[in-house]
Amino acid sequence: MTFRRALIGALAATLAVVIFITGCSVVQGEVAAVVNGENIYAKEVDEQFTQMQGQHDTFEGKQGKQMEKQFKQRILDKLISDKLVEQEAEKLGVSPDQKEVDQRFEQLKKQFSSEAQFNDALQKAKLTPDKLKESIAQQLIVQKLMTKLVKNQKVTDKEIADYYKKNKAQFLQPEKYRVSHVLVKPTDKKVADKVYSQLSGGASFATVAKKYSIDPQSKTKGGDIGFVSVGEVVPEFGSAMSKLKIGQLSKPVKSQFGWHVLKVTAKRKAGQRTLAEVKDQISQTIVQTRQRDVFNKWLADAKKKAKIEDKKLYK
Repeated sequence: MTFRRALIGALAATLAVVIFITGCSVVQGEVAAVVNGENIYAKEVDEQFTQMQGQHDTFEGKQGKQMEKQFKQRILDKLISDKLVEQEAEKLGVSPDQKEVDQRFEQLKKQFSSEAQFNDALQKAKLTPDKLKESIAQQLIVQKLMTKLVKNQKVTDKEIADYYKKNKAQFLQPEKYRVSHVLVKPTDKKVADKVYSQLSGGASFATVAKKYSIDPQSKTKGGDIGFVSVGEVVPEFGSAMSKLKIGQLSKPVKSQFGWHVLKVTAKRKAGQRTLAEVKDQISQTIVQTRQRDVFNKWLADAKKKAKIEDKKLYK
């Protein structure tokens, strides 16, 4: 569903990570640091800084120049960590699966309503599709390395129960609505009115959605997007959805994605999710926390043992 806040937020976070870890495939010139005999070039730092500038104010004046140095030092520190990860991954024979890289790339791409919108997001982030795939591969290496480092993947029932007891507020489920919609372009108000008129007249929602909707994920499902809460969708959509009774149709509602005509088909009351419902989710969270803690400890130890020469270009 292209207009869900959660998906847009997740994608923004992913692109932010991508910007911060994308390496430079062809580098030369001044060396910024040496890690176990392997160079990290100032050009790599500059490229990532240029990418980050798209998300921050321009660094001007004396204070701006100082902030620029601080940002570049942070980038260099991250590149040093990435280099240590690459070296350890090579030692352990850890490498990304190209098929998995391609799958994740396509998953990201599907969060956008069109290829043009996806390409526009890449352009704003100053990335190319190849750079994005490169960074996805790096993320996979880190994940595979964490899995290798954490020997104990087993989570006991007691650990799960204790986590649930301490974090019950996390598992409060808001009221959810099963909703279908037809989405048309922001400039197509007349089409939205036509859709509303046809549906009000008794036309099949599935037929109308298939004919007019530009939401690729729901139009093939009769417009159905499943159960969502108000917080999972853009405000205009959520506000209209929450006011509808089961079976009721909304008039056209405009959001940043276009004009929506909605119909609520079912509701779920708010309530506490049971331990049984969230057991697998908690188990996964505990394993991920273990992996992160072990990885951070490994990285700290690796930095102590490694021969790292920071050329102090940004200090």
